[in-house]
Amino acid sequence: MLLARQPSQDPAQYSTLHFNLGKAYALQQVWKSAEQQYNEGIEVLTKAGVSDRMYLFEFDAGLAYVYWKTGRLAEAKSRYEAALEFVRAFAPPTHPVRHRWEQEYQSVLKEMRR
Repeated sequence: MLLARQPSQDPAQYSTLHFNLGKAYALQQVWKSAEQQYNEGIEVLTKAGVSDRMYLFEFDAGLAYVYWKTGRLAEAKSRYEAALEFVRAFAPPTHPVRHRWEQEYQSVLKEMRR
């Protein structure tokens, strides 16, 4: 495994590596590995005592996307809500990332109503 040995003592850097791997796996639709990397990134931060949403909201959005694409809509909804709660506080509705997450969130809600 690529991150079997911790390449950085900085939890923010180490968790970012997991986030980037999670995103790469998600782009390849390797959902189980994507989810694992996102969760491992959260675990790195949690073990380091980090609870600041600044570090966690991207993991929420990443997991939300994985959950959405794997049909776990309630989990996706919850994670999108956590990510959006944070990002809405500082990014305008026209910000590209916020806009994409808002659209994905609406898609999840639409699928839940079916």
